[in-house]
This record gives sequence, structure tokens and C-alpha cells, in this order.
Amino acid sequence: RNAEQMLVLYWTDITDQVALQEKYQRTRPIVALIHLDSFEDLSSLSESDKATIISRLESYLSEWAQESGGVFRSTDRGRYIFFCDSWYLDQLVATKFEILDKMRQTTLSERAPVSISIGFGIEGETLAANHEFAKRALDMAFGRGGDQAVIKNKNNFEFYGGKSKTVE
Repeated sequence: RNAEQMLVLYWTDITDQVALQEKYQRTRPIVALIHLDSFEDLSSLSESDKATIISRLESYLSEWAQESGGVFRSTDRGRYIFFCDSWYLDQLVATKFEILDKMRQTTLSERAPVSISIGFGIEGETLAANHEFAKRALDMAFGRGGDQAVIKNKNNFEFYGGKSKTVE
């Protein structure tokens, strides 16, 4: 018997679908809560020195946030909230959160070292879920001594920084 076989190839162009999926992943919103770790220590400084340090810190943070095209706002004395797209977090991870080093170096007195803790909430179903993740991440940063960035997603934590020395 002579059996004939037929082969049919069907190609589907998924270029647009892949590009859209990549764009979606890059633009997922993230929430970051930022806290000045040594805000209370600044009370020992004169008001002008304290105002200078806080102004410089807020200027650095504002510039940092502008790079991302995100939104940066003060929520309380020494506390801030930051919203941006996930592509910027990838950039921060690649540079090992150099903002932490820059903030740590901003000091006018050996008695008042300045550092920050940042909690990032990512991969939540909603902004509210990311905000909750960010709160947990910030609590974890505090529990580990501050001066670090912690990323919290649905499953785990990632830690970056934590180089400053404890001051007594």
C-alpha cells in the first residue's frame, strides 16, 4: 500500500502579543514606603542643621523619584510614599540601591548619621495589596536594623543594603 501523508504548518505571528506582555510587565505599578531611620536623632542638632539635612535628603529623594517618572510624596515627618513602574525597580536592583549609600553619606555630624529604609511592594493584585506588601517590607527592614531596601512580593522578601554601623 502506498499511503500519502500530508503535513500542514500553520504559523501565527505573536510579535505584538509578546511586546504587549513585556510592556505590561515593565509597567506594573509598585509601591514604596520610605522612612528616615535616624529622624529622631536629628533632634539633637540645631534647627538650622536639622532643616539643612532634611532639605538635602528630600532633594535627593525627589531627584531619585523623578528619574523613574513616578510619584513621590511626603506623608509625615520623615516618612514618604513613592509609586512607580516596575522597570525602575529593576534598575534599582541592578545598581544595588545606590540611593542608600548616597543618603547615608548625607550627614553634618558624626552624632547624627542619616540613613533610610525602603519597603517595596510588588506583584500584588491591586495597589492596596502592593501597599500592604510595602508595609511588611518596611517592618522587615526595621527589624533588621534599617538602612536597607526590602522588596516584598506574594511569596518572599529580598534584602539590599544594611551597611551602616550602629551608633550609641
